[in-house]
Amino acid sequence: FDCLLFVKNKISKSQYEELNFYANKMAKVCSTILEIDPKLINNVGDISPDLNSNYLLKKIKALHFSRLSKSKFPIKYGELFFVKSNNHKLISRVQNNSPKEFLSHSHNDLTSFIWSFNENPILVDLGKKNYIKHQYFHQSNYADHNTISLSNIGALPSSLSSFAEVFLKRYSKSEAHLKFKKNQLIITHDGFKRIKNVGQHTRKITFKGKNLIVNDYLEGWGKFNISLFWHFHPSLTKIKENNLISKNGKLILNIETISKNIRSYWKENIFSCDYGAQEISRTLIFKSEIELPLKISTKFTILKCAE
Repeated sequence: FDCLLFVKNKISKSQYEELNFYANKMAKVCSTILEIDPKLINNVGDISPDLNSNYLLKKIKALHFSRLSKSKFPIKYGELFFVKSNNHKLISRVQNNSPKEFLSHSHNDLTSFIWSFNENPILVDLGKKNYIKHQYFHQSNYADHNTISLSNIGALPSSLSSFAEVFLKRYSKSEAHLKFKKNQLIITHDGFKRIKNVGQHTRKITFKGKNLIVNDYLEGWGKFNISLFWHFHPSLTKIKENNLISKNGKLILNIETISKNIRSYWKENIFSCDYGAQEISRTLIFKSEIELPLKISTKFTILKCAE
């Protein structure tokens, strides 16, 4: 956007039109992100901004307001899928094919999503504090997103490189599909097929009143250890085993998972809204020994939500 302000009379008309075309596409994505997350308090994959989020928000509104527009939901831009349903807002990143044909800093976040209710951030992406070599995989692994793992293996493989995505293609190849109908988002992928006797994983995310219900279906046969990871915004603190309350007292959330012999525990994590920034957040982890095929249901219920 800033570039276009200074180059209009210094480049050819065709060059300017090409830049303007991509600027308008970027403006639509920015508009959608601002509608879903007006205070820019969340991240998706590797879009944690280098500059402070509030500064960026003020700059976009002040200098480029004319480019911002209303979005019609649900809407998909590239790998990002945006949903608004009553008071629910959700963003998910779905990479159709893995691995990519180019290097990137993309995170291991297949089936992960962020969620807010009535402008209250609940499930988050932990962001990325930095890309220092010995900390590269921190905040970017499957356990750092709202995902599941089987026997400590994520839906996508870990990179062979410490600076970008590098994979053995035959081993890591996978496909993912996303669809939305009524109040339900469905993500299906075969990333776990590289594990013997494991088939497709389907995640169905359903909005129902003040409830968000996540059903995970895993095909295959045999016994495995499964883990579910749920990362909550730093504004939420624990008051009971599976209950959270916002620091301002306006929101109370209950989390319930339906599965046999499941264990749960909490741990502290680092949430980075901007590069270099960090806050302490809470992560709820469910673990169980299961036998495929399997269905696990996780229900998030808003017990209280003040305007």
